[in-house]
Amino acid sequence: MERSSAFFFVPAEEAETRGEAVELVLALYLEALAGASDALALEPYRDNPGDDPRLRFQTNGREGVGMYLINPEIGCPAREEVERFRDMCLATLQIPIRSGSPTQAPLAIGGEGQVHAFAANHKTRYPRFVLSVPDEAATLRPLLAAQISARMPEWFFAYLAPSRKHGTPPMVFEKGEPQLFIVKK
Repeated sequence: MERSSAFFFVPAEEAETRGEAVELVLALYLEALAGASDALALEPYRDNPGDDPRLRFQTNGREGVGMYLINPEIGCPAREEVERFRDMCLATLQIPIRSGSPTQAPLAIGGEGQVHAFAANHKTRYPRFVLSVPDEAATLRPLLAAQISARMPEWFFAYLAPSRKHGTPPMVFEKGEPQLFIVKK
């Protein structure tokens, strides 16, 4: 419950292999992130005006994509305003690289057909949904999560961990709608 993550079930008819499923989800995430950025007036960071703002990386056994986002008015500083990239707003999705075969679709998405399941129930091998923002932009996290989720397929779910510091409960976003949990006080 302390880590933000994603879980999704790619229909086997949309991707023959698990690798194809990863590529599909990463491509859809980048499209969703671009749309969410536009909706929230966030500008993708580019080293130079013509650069592609999308990040594609492989780290610690994960394939990942994302973008640094800028809007100083809401707390997402420009690169010139910070010493380190880690002080900027960043949105990424990181999927563990591992093998697997299609399984029966869960009831949460209708229970019909075969899917490539990417669960978030392992201690370390889970899809990471990272929305890293400075304290000044804390209110952006759930808004950005909702905007990204709204643009993803119905088989994609994003979990945003609670923030005691900012008073936000844990939330699962399904097609842009937060499903709130009761928080024990």
